[in-house]
Amino acid sequence: MDAIGGSSGISHGVKHDELSVDQLPKKNIFRLMKEFLPNRVMIGEDAKKAIMHSLPIFASYLTHAARDIKDSKGEATITEDHVFAALETILGLEGFIPDLKTGLDGK
Repeated sequence: MDAIGGSSGISHGVKHDELSVDQLPKKNIFRLMKEFLPNRVMIGEDAKKAIMHSLPIFASYLTHAARDIKDSKGEATITEDHVFAALETILGLEGFIPDLKTGLDGK
């Protein structure tokens, strides 16, 4: 079990107490949540809170995974390719990569 509670076999040493939900743009995130749901669907306050608290943990985990990939290649800077590789190989989220690339390309 890794530092996030997953089973990747990689411990990233993530310190959850250093992550701050208060730094996130809550209104923008809530707006995004609503955009993905039909008009009739409501989001409970507990669900909003759970999602808000998961975002910095996910960002930290993804950053650490990308850093591990960067380190394994002997490179000095984390690039988008390291992030995509982390999403694909470590997190199993390769299905999101095309949308992320489209967003990064501004299309």
